[in-house]
Amino acid sequence: MGDDWSNADYPVNPSEYYGIEPPVGSGPIMAPPKSAEEFDEEIDDTDLPDCMGSVLDTLKTLKGNSVANIIQKFAGQLPGYKLKFAQELIGGDEGLAQVAWVKNEMIDGYVTINFNTHRDVIQNVTDLAAATTILHESVHAYLYATTKMILQVRQLLTQSFLKNISSKKLG
Repeated sequence: MGDDWSNADYPVNPSEYYGIEPPVGSGPIMAPPKSAEEFDEEIDDTDLPDCMGSVLDTLKTLKGNSVANIIQKFAGQLPGYKLKFAQELIGGDEGLAQVAWVKNEMIDGYVTINFNTHRDVIQNVTDLAAATTILHESVHAYLYATTKMILQVRQLLTQSFLKNISSKKLG
């Protein structure tokens, strides 16, 4: 009655099975860090103003509630990307409405969260508001990276399916 699937000898490496290499490393699919502490240590905050950098440093040291811990509580796992915090000046009416956002790109495995440095936006920012925004945007970064990964895997599976179909003779 059919094949005995328990004795099947399937390749372990996805590239052997699908004939293509999965996009691991520089894109959205990366090996997750070994620990929340490792994720927090790898956050790039070199472009943040000192006041926001010190808030982020405090968040990194919170036991069980660091940036990585909050993402892990939301997602159920440590993220397979790295975070970078940066600043950008947006002026005009648009600038007054936008405090922070996830940049719509991933470079070298980093998802970047930008903070608007417009003086009318940041002039009365408290440490609590900065911390809340950092954590809020960190969850957005997870959602962005996960969506990007799903779309990339979908594209790889579609390519593999089309490649396999085109190699078969019909009829």
